[in-house]
Amino acid sequence: MRILQSARCMAVLSFCVLFSACGGSRKIASLSRIQPQQIASHIENDFRHIETMQGKGLLVVEMPEANFRGEMQVHIDSPDSLFFKIEAGLGVDVGFFFANRSRFSHYSPLENAYFSGPTSKMNRLILFQMKISFDELLYAALGSFHFQLTPEMRVTVEDNRYIFTENRNESTLRVEVHPGRYSVEKVTITDADGTEIMRQTYRRFRKVDGIWVPHFVQIFRKDTRERLTLNYRSITLNKTLEKQAFTYKVPENAKKYRLK
Repeated sequence: MRILQSARCMAVLSFCVLFSACGGSRKIASLSRIQPQQIASHIENDFRHIETMQGKGLLVVEMPEANFRGEMQVHIDSPDSLFFKIEAGLGVDVGFFFANRSRFSHYSPLENAYFSGPTSKMNRLILFQMKISFDELLYAALGSFHFQLTPEMRVTVEDNRYIFTENRNESTLRVEVHPGRYSVEKVTITDADGTEIMRQTYRRFRKVDGIWVPHFVQIFRKDTRERLTLNYRSITLNKTLEKQAFTYKVPENAKKYRLK
């Protein structure tokens, strides 16, 4: 009887491992049933179905020079506008960042400085000083990653994940996609020697308005040891945003800088 019970336990365990039923995901990645273009379309379609987003949670910035954590509010009117408001605690504002397809604005209470300019110059204020397009920033804030499926891109299956890999000049892009949710879980960029340059991670997926949305987003740059974490407590999708959600009063005595 004990042998029979043990065999049954092993069978149940094997079933859970094979189909990932114990982890809440039953689908097995297979390129024989779905084409790479269909996977990319699933990712894109989820993004297209998000019209607005409101998020609240904790923002954590880790750098060799200093660390910071504060409460954040995120408002997004896709595909045109996004707004971040950060508080250090006890209602003390740290600042805000607003951007749309033509311009950006940023206020830092620590410096009592207000910056504005064309969206093409906003990378001068973003963590890591990354050159990033508005669309790429929008995808990151929404917890996804935008990539084009090119003829040069290789698609494989590893550890029950779809892996998209593409060589880009002297670096390699690797995107890992969950087979059940068709959501991006990890993005890495490595140099010609295979050393990791940047890693972007998405975890704690929850279904919001029928769309799988990560409530944990983290960007890490190894060479500068900089890490940015968005840890959402709540996310609301496709609810009407009032105009005041994207407004912020800048003090009259703030130093003003316009980037050209």
